Amino acid sequence: MRHERYVFLPTDFFDYGPWSPPMRFKLDSRRAANLRLSTGAFAQMTPSFQWDRVEGASGYSIQIDDDASFSSPTINQKIDLNSFTPQGGMESILADGSYFWRVAMRRSNTVSGYWTEGPPFVVSSVTPLPLSPIADAEISQQPTFAWTAVLTPTLTPRVAAGRYQLQLDDDPNFSTPTQFETDNTSFTLPKGRSIADGTWYWRVAVLHDFNKTGPFSPVQRFYKEYLAPTLIAPAQGATSAGLPVFTWAPLSGAAYYRIEIATNEQFRPSQFYLTDNTRFTPQVDLKAGGYYWRVQMFDRDRISGPWEMGRVTIGPITDQLYLPVQLAGWGED
Repeated sequence: MRHERYVFLPTDFFDYGPWSPPMRFKLDSRRAANLRLSTGAFAQMTPSFQWDRVEGASGYSIQIDDDASFSSPTINQKIDLNSFTPQGGMESILADGSYFWRVAMRRSNTVSGYWTEGPPFVVSSVTPLPLSPIADAEISQQPTFAWTAVLTPTLTPRVAAGRYQLQLDDDPNFSTPTQFETDNTSFTLPKGRSIADGTWYWRVAVLHDFNKTGPFSPVQRFYKEYLAPTLIAPAQGATSAGLPVFTWAPLSGAAYYRIEIATNEQFRPSQFYLTDNTRFTPQVDLKAGGYYWRVQMFDRDRISGPWEMGRVTIGPITDQLYLPVQLAGWGED
């Protein structure tokens, strides 16, 4: 600093005095304080990074790295608020493992203060535990899937997983899975999504923020096959005097049944009928002779179960003539 002198007309000019003694000052910035994680030290869901607001800050910088020296931060963001939650796809970057993070206030877009390190944390994803159907179970109706609820953190649970994603496929590699999302820990296939008989595979995962799935549970395998109806009447190989009433036991999950009647085991040709009852009387007369009949169930999505076949002989209807009988020892004298 030095004194200046200015002389006016007629010879306007500036003149400078000697410099003052040099003075020194130190510019120091405030540090972010009270750094914390919404999930605690063990992050089993997408964490939110938080700290106290710094007076005079125009924004903040945050770095997250699996290296304590922050040599190549996994996340390096400039933000305006005093909290940060990975968005879009960033949360998928934080794979299971140990991490370090730090925050610095910014005076401008290019001028930053000192870094303050937050507490280290561990990302340890939790998967639901399948309950049913599991372990090569054999079922005879459309499955209801069930699994354990995921609570985080596991030691002192505070948050329950909001949603789950279920995958179902007939390929153990899940090349073309059918996916369902639910808020519950059980799921029954809706109308229009019934599965055919056969071997199936399923798995479930927590659905995090931004519709990102966590790790899937171990794959479970089960076998589904509808039951064949149990035929009740007419009994196998019985003879019926006239048209019989065909009867069978009801099956769980059956929306309706198909019954076929033919004179041969190949059912070519045959008469077939659809009914939602478990009793059926033919609508046309059947001539006397041997017949084969079979029944199968259909579910609400028209997926059929196996046949059960019976055999019956229809005999002719015989007319009976009743005549008066004279009993010995009876009558009028």
